[in-house]
Amino acid sequence: MQIIDETWVRPLYYGSLLTSCGGGEQLEILIQLLTDRLRESKVPLLDINELEKGHEYATVGIMGSMMEAHNSTGNEGIRVLERFADENQCRIDGLFTIEAASINVLYPLLLASIRKTPLIDGDCMARAFPEFQMTTAQSAGIQMTPLSLMTPKGDYFTFDDLDNLLFEVKSREIVSEEAGVAYFAGFKAIEETLKKCLIPGTITFLYRIGCCFLNTKSYGELLEKMMDVSKNSQYGSIVELFIGTVKDRPVRTENHWQEMSIEGVGNYKNSRFSILVQNEYLIGLRDKNVAAMVPDLICLIDINTLRIISQHEINRGMKVAVLSIPAPVRLKSQSMLDLIGPKCFGYNNEYIPLERLYESYYF
Repeated sequence: MQIIDETWVRPLYYGSLLTSCGGGEQLEILIQLLTDRLRESKVPLLDINELEKGHEYATVGIMGSMMEAHNSTGNEGIRVLERFADENQCRIDGLFTIEAASINVLYPLLLASIRKTPLIDGDCMARAFPEFQMTTAQSAGIQMTPLSLMTPKGDYFTFDDLDNLLFEVKSREIVSEEAGVAYFAGFKAIEETLKKCLIPGTITFLYRIGCCFLNTKSYGELLEKMMDVSKNSQYGSIVELFIGTVKDRPVRTENHWQEMSIEGVGNYKNSRFSILVQNEYLIGLRDKNVAAMVPDLICLIDINTLRIISQHEINRGMKVAVLSIPAPVRLKSQSMLDLIGPKCFGYNNEYIPLERLYESYYF
């Protein structure tokens, strides 16, 4: 068992931005709140093999606009979690996150600290995805309801027996009609169920990859550190796809895509890289040829500041590195690709894994 204290917060945040694949937000208020909280109440991080028979676990998190949720204090999540536990007559011996990315890493950790309860080292996505059914639970045929939802105004909704896709539809209707954000709790599960659906070790991976950004002086040093961490993980070695200068910020094209373009510099001079975006960076194209595809992770690093760049932070003239990380093997199964592969986002091409696109690098 590992113990999460305040020194984990900044690395976890950096790691969670990486797995957000362009969809993350600046969360400085939450970071400070969580840092202060963990100084007083540290959180045990349970390996999936440390889950106890007879114990009950639940997920918590935030859905909707992360910009609307950056002032969250944790009290919102505690209220919906306690009401869910009371209605379902369960004690909740530990928490886990559905999505190991951005606010849905830090917020469940905050609630675990407030409740003085463990957090499980694993999740159901291993990265950011925009919809609730895009999970390993769905692939395993596991229904996540009952789930409860609470809006910032305190309106409370319970979903007792919906399949995962229908919960996504119903909950998004509520979020869009309210303040653009809601807090959820539920998916009560025992050890046996979680071992079937959780991708283990993702929280530890976020911490370790996030540590690469601490006290790092150059892009070359950062890339070397990230390669060392990722090659020994459940993901796979990070690979540099491109370095260049942003020519165009993401602009909307047909079929709900946004597209941004980068002009190559140095070894990539006279070449162009495009990224297709839907909430996250999903498809990378170098000179119109596929360079990376969802579910593999695509991220941007500002060469000058060594910061991970979300899509809303992109500016013309910014010098960036485009990196990609292979998704965990489980996300590449056909049952998962039917939920999260390129065709699920309207890109009518079969998934090509990074390991095949860059065989000489990986093998």
